[in-house]
Amino acid sequence: MMFDKYMPAWKFEKAQQMRENPTRAERRVWGFLQWHKERWAFQVPMYGYIVDFYNPTMGLVLELDGKVHDCQKVWDEVKDMNLRDEGLKVVRLKNEQIDTVAGLHDLYALIIAALAEQVPADAEETALTEEVRAFIECHHAD
Repeated sequence: MMFDKYMPAWKFEKAQQMRENPTRAERRVWGFLQWHKERWAFQVPMYGYIVDFYNPTMGLVLELDGKVHDCQKVWDEVKDMNLRDEGLKVVRLKNEQIDTVAGLHDLYALIIAALAEQVPADAEETALTEEVRAFIECHHAD
């Protein structure tokens, strides 16, 4: 089950507070994603964590990292590993990268590039990357 029924109530309250007070980068990305044909969720409590953005169709978690993440790299690595163990794809982008995004197409280009970096160098094109590319081609809207 995606949403942990045993997650403490404070996590849901914290997610609500985070939705009400997004960072500049989160606001910018949400501005692109909230009108997309596919459903994206913002500040979602799942598997014991709060993820910045989640697309259930792609099983994709998008995390935006500001300066605070420079001090919590191990926490982020554990979080990512646990989410991947649940079958999710996890992409982390720096807030500075979001400043260069001019639209949904640019955002998806960053996501594809980040997913491609996760593919081992000796691997062929993976189904994961193909799945995301196909999704974008079918659902792309700027």
